[in-house]
This record gives sequence, C-alpha cells and structure tokens, in this order.
Amino acid sequence: MIGLDEVEHFEQLLRRWIDEGWNAQNLQVIGEIFSEDYEATGGLSNLVGDIHGHDGLSEYAQRTFDAFSDLKVAIREIHVCGNIAMLAYHFTGTHTGSLIGEKPTGNTLDMKSVDVFQYCDGKIIKRLVAHHDANLLNNQLGL
Repeated sequence: MIGLDEVEHFEQLLRRWIDEGWNAQNLQVIGEIFSEDYEATGGLSNLVGDIHGHDGLSEYAQRTFDAFSDLKVAIREIHVCGNIAMLAYHFTGTHTGSLIGEKPTGNTLDMKSVDVFQYCDGKIIKRLVAHHDANLLNNQLGL
C-alpha cells in the first residue's frame, strides 16, 4: 500500500505529463515521470504497436505531435486509488500529418478517452487505454 504523499505525487505526475508532456510537447519530462520499463497498450497503440520504455513513449508522442499540430489535451477527471489511477481526458487536434501512414485530412479530432495508469517506486510504470473509440477517430478524420 502506498501512502498519501505518494498518491498525491502520482496525481502530480499525471497532471505534469498532460501539461508539460502533451500540451507543451516537452518530451524531456518522460524520464522524470515514467519508469525505464514503462509499457502502454490499447488505444492508438493498437494501430502503432505497444509502447515500451522511454524511447517508445517518445517516438509515440512525437508521431502524435506530427499528426496533430495543434494538439491539446484537457483533463476531465483523475481518480487515484493506491498505485492505480484513472485519467479521463479530452483530446483535440487538427490532422495535419500522418500517424500511421495515412494522408493528412485537415479534419479536427475531438475525442474523449479514459486511461488507467499504474505507479511504482515514484514513477508511472504502465498505461492501459480503457476507453478509446477508434470508429470516432476514423469518422472524424475521414479515414
């Protein structure tokens, strides 16, 4: 069981990843937030492959930045229970580049998603996309 200080630290890491990692497009924070053996599955990783480690996360994030030049992620809810957290967020961006080999459409993606994260030894070790509507993504982008 983790203590209250660690629960608060876990939430701060999630907020920092959204604010500094996604919204400020600062990939330098990855090593400060995620463990070296970080893993992510589900969601867009189903299209691009599971994400492993700092390099995998950095490559995935950069592909997303390249595909959605004006990407914004807004936190809707965070719930932390011990070493597990649920993050509900709202993702918007204009499709101006390729994510998985498709041609840019110029369409706007406006999607809500829910991820589950696991925390250990002061860092985030795992992410599972619990809700992600691939049909919505395809429809909004015209794919």
